Parts: sequence; C-alpha cells; structure tokens
Amino acid sequence: MAKSPTLDVLLKTGSASWNALRKSGQAPLDHTGATLTQIFCADADLSGLSLVGTEWDRCELNGIDFRNSDLTNAYFHHCRIRDCQFEGANVEGVSFEKLKMVRCSFVGATNVDSVELEDADLDDVEGLEEIEDDED
Repeated sequence: MAKSPTLDVLLKTGSASWNALRKSGQAPLDHTGATLTQIFCADADLSGLSLVGTEWDRCELNGIDFRNSDLTNAYFHHCRIRDCQFEGANVEGVSFEKLKMVRCSFVGATNVDSVELEDADLDDVEGLEEIEDDED
C-alpha cells in the first residue's frame, strides 16, 4: 500500500491543491510529529487536524486556519505567522520561539496558559495577552 504524502510535501504543492484535497476528503487528518521546514503557505485550511508535536522551522504562514486543531507540544521556531486563526485549537505546551506573529487570534483556544513564548514579537494578537515572553 502506498504511503500518504507528508504534510510538508502536501503544503509545498500549494494551498489550492491542499484545500482541494481537504474539501474532497482525501487529505489525511493526522500529521502527528510532522516536521515542516522553510514552508511558505497562505490560506491553507488546517482546521481540525492532529498536529501534535509538529515542528515548524523558518516557515512563513499567512492566513492559515488552525481552528479546532490539536497542536499539543507543537514548536514554531523562526517563523512569520500572519492573520492565522487558532480559535478552539488545543495549544497545550505549544512553543513560539524567535518569531513574528501579527493579527492572529487564539480566542477560545484551550490550554493557552501553557503556551511558551521566547523572543516572540506579537503584534495585534488576541488571546495570548496573559502569557509572558521568556526572553533571556
């Protein structure tokens, strides 16, 4: 049996291709432990996915829908994250390190109090106001 393409391969084909796979029900929903490096992605629907333990390194994420996804222990490092929705997502243990985040919403996300911020530049981000950046 052929192995399903990994999330990074699917996203590198473009958001339109990914979203078409999602809409048709052909995209896998579990991407636990995926590593995504230097991905540029805009307007992709990643809602409701299992993204547990995923690593996002040097990614440019614009308009991504993470609503209701499980991002437990995900790690975002050296990323630019703009206009993304994390409403209803489980963000338990998520780490945002050395990144820029603009106009994102975590309103209604669960386990926000466990999010780790280190050298994170947040601009107009809703729902993370109570989290302190642990800059060294």
